[in-house]
Amino acid sequence: MKDTTKHKLVWGWLRLFLGFVQMSLVAASVGALIAFGLHSATLILVIGATATTLLSRLLYHGRRSESAVNQKQDSPVIRIPTQR
Repeated sequence: MKDTTKHKLVWGWLRLFLGFVQMSLVAASVGALIAFGLHSATLILVIGATATTLLSRLLYHGRRSESAVNQKQDSPVIRIPTQR
């Protein structure tokens, strides 16, 4: 396996895992908020979800897949005339 392929595979799985953890913590936070109100456990879940979101944003800020970049370059610009 090439190094770039292995690198993309690792980053892809990490991104998927972070997304799963983030969504699980958000669902648990909302459930805890409904069940317990503003309890310390609820705040810990909210802080965990926020930390996971920030970590994901820091790791993947500015990273796009090559297909998304190529698709954006290939898409035509549609201009709608406005009346004044």
